Amino acid sequence: MKNDARTTAPLYLVATLKATKGNEEKLQGALQALVPQSRAEAGCIKYDLHVDTAQPALFIVYEIWRDQQALDQHASSNHFQTFLKTAEPFLAAPLEVRMLDRVDV
Repeated sequence: MKNDARTTAPLYLVATLKATKGNEEKLQGALQALVPQSRAEAGCIKYDLHVDTAQPALFIVYEIWRDQQALDQHASSNHFQTFLKTAEPFLAAPLEVRMLDRVDV
């Protein structure tokens, strides 16, 4: 079932970032600096950083936001915009974001 109430329901998403060869530690450092600032945002429910065990250049951020407004505020925040500028030279591809619908079982 599709979540059509994105403005009021929690938003689940996965952000994928791939570092260029030799820049894995630099990208990880930039991400590690971003995590506590993002977690401190009022609308952040979860913001967890992961690294792929088979591909150490691939980083995954699992996020849950209170609503669309909280996600929009995060995207326009100074710390996130600074992260994007800092991380850009280390990225092998553009940041990929996938919105998810939670499936209750």
